[in-house]
Amino acid sequence: GAGKTRVLFLGDSFVGGYTVRRDHLFVDVRERAWKSEGRDIEIVNAGLQGYSTAQQLLWLREHGAKFRPDLVVLFPFENDIWWNGSGDYVGEPKPRFDVEGELDPSPLTELSRRTWCGRTAVGSLGRLFDSLPTVDVDGAEVNAEFTPRIVEPPAETAAAELVTRQLVAELADECRALDAKFAGAPTPSKAHVRRLGAGNPTEMGKMDAARPHALFVDAAKAAGAARVNLLDAL
Repeated sequence: GAGKTRVLFLGDSFVGGYTVRRDHLFVDVRERAWKSEGRDIEIVNAGLQGYSTAQQLLWLREHGAKFRPDLVVLFPFENDIWWNGSGDYVGEPKPRFDVEGELDPSPLTELSRRTWCGRTAVGSLGRLFDSLPTVDVDGAEVNAEFTPRIVEPPAETAAAELVTRQLVAELADECRALDAKFAGAPTPSKAHVRRLGAGNPTEMGKMDAARPHALFVDAAKAAGAARVNLLDAL
């Protein structure tokens, strides 16, 4: 309605609230807090478990206009970086963009049929952990989702980082087309938060838990987006 501000939150399970009771979901808590201050603000929750930045961009392109947002806030997480460079998510096909922001035109294959257990939350998590890819780093198998923490990441991760930066720029362009402001609010990892008070955030000189968060902050800045630093509250 007239005078109402509509904010669209993009993200994965952190935003969608996977396994979180509805009244505890931070999206709803934030909306209640704004309304308690007398602000006429509505938040649209567009978070979905397993979505990376590529899928969030495509969702905004397809559905964003119908919500007529005044502000779009992206809540990326460190594991989004690896999956942004991948054409599948734990064995299931997903959209993929290149470093120029072009979508791979190859049609996605049909999703595999799941057993009744695989359709449950517990079964879904078990399948996820069994299917996570690893990358060889100096002879050690490292969970691919953690490789953006590596100070000198392997080639696959470095390529995924370039794609991620381009996706954030594409999101900014899409928001401009929607006449909406755009902000990035990267979700810090537990490893990052635990090292906030440390003088040296590195692990064995090769890992930096702050690195993925810094990438998203820098990408948002380069795209001309506002940045929300969630670390201030932690």
